[in-house]
Amino acid sequence: MDAVSAWVGVQRDRKRQEWRCFRGAAFKEWGQPSGQEYGLFKIAALNGQWLMDGPLNPDMFEYDDYTIRAGCDGCKKEHPMITLGFDPVNVCTTATMSHPLSRFINYFDRLKEEGKAHQDTVNPQTYRLEGYLRPNSTFMRRSSGLKPHLIKIDESSMEASDAAQLAELEAKPPAKKPRTETSSATKSDDPYNFDDDDELDAEMVA
Repeated sequence: MDAVSAWVGVQRDRKRQEWRCFRGAAFKEWGQPSGQEYGLFKIAALNGQWLMDGPLNPDMFEYDDYTIRAGCDGCKKEHPMITLGFDPVNVCTTATMSHPLSRFINYFDRLKEEGKAHQDTVNPQTYRLEGYLRPNSTFMRRSSGLKPHLIKIDESSMEASDAAQLAELEAKPPAKKPRTETSSATKSDDPYNFDDDDELDAEMVA
């Protein structure tokens, strides 16, 4: 019994140490919550394990009940993310924040300054990005610095966006092949080159 109690004590100490390391890493990546965001984290019980590591994947960690850095195991806390969709009427990509976290907002503010996004007037947590969903999702994953599990793509929207993009491409006339001009030197060297009508007429007269 004493051995079991000692083992449990060791695991609890390990968990406390892991938690301190985890909190430090979270503050480094997301910043220490303050002001309105601190209240958001506290009231909404946002899931720090989800923000940092995404859904639970025991295959990637030595996981047990005392492990902190193994991701979220499907708890009832809220899971912040950005959901990407497609607006077929305005032919643009929509990006909706589940929670107004400063890191999300700062990213979209940067896109607004670059003229790549516009904030929705009805829902301030939604932004509209010019263009189709697939290229915009690729761009966001590469430029936002957010981990993949924080960017969700609506599959039906992706299908609609791909179909609209394909229809646009099919409606465009095929590109004309550039005309290849034969140099004058080539014409004069080839006695059977009749591309020039004047040369052909001269030979017929002779």
